[in-house]
Amino acid sequence: MSAGGGQAVTPERILQMMWGYAPPLILAAAVEHRIFDSLESGPKSAEEIAAATGTSLRGVRPILNALAGLQFLSKPGRDRYALAPESAVFLLRGKPGYLGEMLQHQQALISDWLDLPEVVKTGRPAGDGTTGESGAAFFEELVSALFPMNFPAAQALGKALNVGIAPFRVLDVAAGSGVWGIGVAQQSPAVTVTAVDWPNVLEVTRRFAQQFGLAGRFSYTPGNMNEVAFGQSFDLVILGHILHSGGERDNRKLLEKSFQALVPGGRIAIPEFLVNEEGTGPMMPLFFAINMLVHTDAGDAYSFEQIAKWLRETGFADSSRIEPGGPSSIVVATKPAAR
Repeated sequence: MSAGGGQAVTPERILQMMWGYAPPLILAAAVEHRIFDSLESGPKSAEEIAAATGTSLRGVRPILNALAGLQFLSKPGRDRYALAPESAVFLLRGKPGYLGEMLQHQQALISDWLDLPEVVKTGRPAGDGTTGESGAAFFEELVSALFPMNFPAAQALGKALNVGIAPFRVLDVAAGSGVWGIGVAQQSPAVTVTAVDWPNVLEVTRRFAQQFGLAGRFSYTPGNMNEVAFGQSFDLVILGHILHSGGERDNRKLLEKSFQALVPGGRIAIPEFLVNEEGTGPMMPLFFAINMLVHTDAGDAYSFEQIAKWLRETGFADSSRIEPGGPSSIVVATKPAAR
């Protein structure tokens, strides 16, 4: 078949996308059955992997071949499998970059995504959504899985801020695991962090702060970020992947509240999955925008230009972006010395 101008048109991309659900489910199954872990000590045959993981040979062999085809495993011999470099870094339990929990989280989202036609029709989220108090248990489970993905970007933010030796107070809003505050606090002993989140989520924050030897520099404010008082004495406010959960009205209110919490010259840092100004890419934030459609009342993926406009109209100046590598960009702006 051909389009105008004689260019051939094939269904290849559509046919490939019909199986788009397969790779994450294959990866999640491999993580659940510790297939990658079984290869940490070296290459193994399919029979050896089945025995080590307690799986059937019939079940594990096609999974291994698919993982090899996806380049998450290599085949150094006819029936031997080995870890690919990505898998050795990101899919082994106990490694700092382990993303297996995120894969299993993604698997749990699929049932809601199956309601997408109805969500598109009504504009309402599937199920109960994941915002507000009803979502507190959901986030308690999620934030630990997010830590490895966000930690490199959090460290890059800390370095970019050039924190000195003077006392530096950080407000980490909806702190989750505390990853963003930890990344900043690691840069100087002068940094202290106030973490705001639901009480059950703050238990996770405490655990991570203690794990990184920062328990003495973290304090905690339990409650809904839209209701608790922030105070007015912070040098930095972090809104780490928060704006995508809300619509423009709620986000503007949160930015105003953050502005009031900062001292003159203080800064705000907003890690987000940013779409381009045209709203046509990158694909990961575009997919995430649909995830917000499925799971929130008003959430979306925003562009740097949208967020910078809200910041400017709130009173912030000098909006810029940090690109630490990976899925997150970080929007940074400053509260002027005089408004």
